[in-house]
Amino acid sequence: MFSSEGMFTQRCSKFVLLMLVLALGYLVSDKFVSNRIPLVVFAASSLTDVLPLLEEKFEEYRPDIDVRLVFSGSQILRYQIEQGAQAHLFISAHPDHVENLIQAGLASQPKVIARNKLVLAVSQKCLDTLPYTLVDDSIFKVLSGAKKIVVGDESVPLGIYTNAMLWKLEKKYGKSFVQQVESSVVSRESNSRLVLSKILLGEADAAIVYQSDILDRDVWSIPIPDDLQLPVYYSMVIGSEKLNDNTQAFYDFLKGPLAGGTFMIHGLLNPKTDE
Repeated sequence: MFSSEGMFTQRCSKFVLLMLVLALGYLVSDKFVSNRIPLVVFAASSLTDVLPLLEEKFEEYRPDIDVRLVFSGSQILRYQIEQGAQAHLFISAHPDHVENLIQAGLASQPKVIARNKLVLAVSQKCLDTLPYTLVDDSIFKVLSGAKKIVVGDESVPLGIYTNAMLWKLEKKYGKSFVQQVESSVVSRESNSRLVLSKILLGEADAAIVYQSDILDRDVWSIPIPDDLQLPVYYSMVIGSEKLNDNTQAFYDFLKGPLAGGTFMIHGLLNPKTDE
């Protein structure tokens, strides 16, 4: 039989061995991680669903690069870059933010990599209370009947595109119609995902969001005619940090056919056509 002292010694030895194995694993893991080259990408929040997939695909053949995605409203990301935040790439949902950074010498090589469209997301409750079938002039009818409408804040790309749409609606339906719509706006959010969340949570009757936002979401949507909206362009630029082969590699990857196909699967459009 083992003495209690012997059993204690044996347990201590096993514990020490386990700690050594864990420490060795940590050192190996830390060494592996530290050898990967970080590549920071600031991107519009409306790309939250698709970019992680492209990150994964890119890292499959470039495991030496660690792509680090940072999502927020384009205007917030631009401001952070202007205040000194370091990003190798910046993808904006509106070209103005990219142009401002280029003029300030903080970005270069602009490239449109995808397009989007606005759609009207509608709650089931709103549809049930409207006495008509959604056919011609659906946008006019839904916006006329909705009591609670959510849009993007005027400072964010979604809000800018929404204001352009309202201007076009005013030309078609008159100023009083747009004033009615604006009086029904109960919230202006800082990004498109927050806008859609109001519909998903039942806090709004209608919301103006991006087409890609509603993909695989349990929400009704109504297309907005092209003549009533501006095309949404996603512009990518290289940050002010010295360009290297790794940044160029991911930049070129996002312009390529594999990325283009992935964008389309997730509700985005080809930069030049609807195909």
